[in-house]
Amino acid sequence: INFNGKQITVRSEDPDDAGVVAATIIDGGGSSRCVKMDSGETLDSIIEGFTLQNGFGQGSGVQVVGSSATIRKNVITSCSGGFYGALHITGAGASAVITDNTVTGNSASGAGGGIAALSGATSVTITGNVISGNSANSAGGIWLQEVTATLENNLIYENTSVVNGGGGLFIWSDTVTLANCTVADNTAATDGGGLYLRSATTVTLNNCILWGNSAAGNGNQAYVKHSDCTLNVNYSDVQGAQSGIYS
Repeated sequence: INFNGKQITVRSEDPDDAGVVAATIIDGGGSSRCVKMDSGETLDSIIEGFTLQNGFGQGSGVQVVGSSATIRKNVITSCSGGFYGALHITGAGASAVITDNTVTGNSASGAGGGIAALSGATSVTITGNVISGNSANSAGGIWLQEVTATLENNLIYENTSVVNGGGGLFIWSDTVTLANCTVADNTAATDGGGLYLRSATTVTLNNCILWGNSAAGNGNQAYVKHSDCTLNVNYSDVQGAQSGIYS
């Protein structure tokens, strides 16, 4: 589906009924992405209440390029084939509101198996999602690069970075706030099982849980690579306390 610049809502019969969502399928057939918005769409361009599966390519589930989108109450699964993951937000002025989705079992050859937002995207709000079982060379769950992002009430677990760091999230040159998020049981082949912070990045954790993450290198729960990175931890539960964070 290509929205072709339209500010429309594409919605299943009942996005609040899990059975309806499971039965209302947009299938990429392993050869094309499921949904694309690249013609100046706005946040009033909404995809809601579908199972998006078997997408292929960059942004194999939903790709947003130089546009905006609201992605809500979907299941995005079994999508693969691109350098960036199942949800790909990129290009000058791009933004997205990603709410109440299940993003599971997707993969990327490069970064952000579940979600990747980068390259000129201005803002991303990620709220109430389950992001699990995704994999990529870097950032199994979420890759954020040069974007302002707010994450609230998300469960980010059992994602894998198979070559590099950031099993749960890799955050690079960003200002990011996580509130009421659980980042658990993610795995990194190098550093930062839960979180990886790189280059001019400020991350604030409010009422978050980092637990059960593992890294073959340093920082099971969080890895702070450079001296110009700041990790603020407020009212949060980090396994191992300071020993779980490498900086």
